[in-house]
Amino acid sequence: MFYFRHRLPVFVHRHHIFCGTMTDLSNPTDIRLIYFDIPAKAEPVRLAFHVGGVKFTDERVSGAQWQSMKAEFGQYAQIPVLEVDGKRIYQTVNLILYAALVTGLNATTLEDELRLREIILACDDIPNTFSGTFSISNAEERIVARTVLFKPGGRTYCQMKRIEELVGGREYLVGDKLIEPDLTVFTNCCMLRCGHFDGFPRDCLDGYPKLKTFVERIASHPKVLEYYSAHTSAWAAGFRPQIS
Repeated sequence: MFYFRHRLPVFVHRHHIFCGTMTDLSNPTDIRLIYFDIPAKAEPVRLAFHVGGVKFTDERVSGAQWQSMKAEFGQYAQIPVLEVDGKRIYQTVNLILYAALVTGLNATTLEDELRLREIILACDDIPNTFSGTFSISNAEERIVARTVLFKPGGRTYCQMKRIEELVGGREYLVGDKLIEPDLTVFTNCCMLRCGHFDGFPRDCLDGYPKLKTFVERIASHPKVLEYYSAHTSAWAAGFRPQIS
């Protein structure tokens, strides 16, 4: 059960998280997160480590740097990737699950685990869906393609509606405690409204009122406020509470 501390997640094997045992990595001494300097797939992991008080090296690489590095990453040759005490953890969802485990920002029942796993996977579908638009070199065509995704019936529209349904009117996804999947929902929604990616308007959450309320609540959490208040990137404004 992947959310319990110091137990090997059954979900880990399916996604080839690493070679070794969870016991090896449950009390890490050195964590290195490698990703681009963008608010996308690695953001829930970065934020979870901050909120959970786990020290890590946030290595942000350029496209050119990654091209020179990727050969050493074997069959995956993709990021984000975590290096934990010399062992590599691949695949975004695995990184999120590991961050939940090592920070203690996790659930405690199987029922909650299953629901939260669905939410994490649903969130991961969002960047996977619009990643295909990065290959569109013409800016106007790229914006049109992304706009279509958000129209009623579009893939991102449907994904967002499903996430809003799963979130419902809850204060947090489980009880009254902030956990990692709260941060995954929050960062994926803010990624769309932060202005870093063209074609997604800053008011793109207005069509999902329950989800927007949830995102604003997480944005106002003291540890989340602390993290993004110190962030100097222009896109960080989209991760702070929005004034209506």
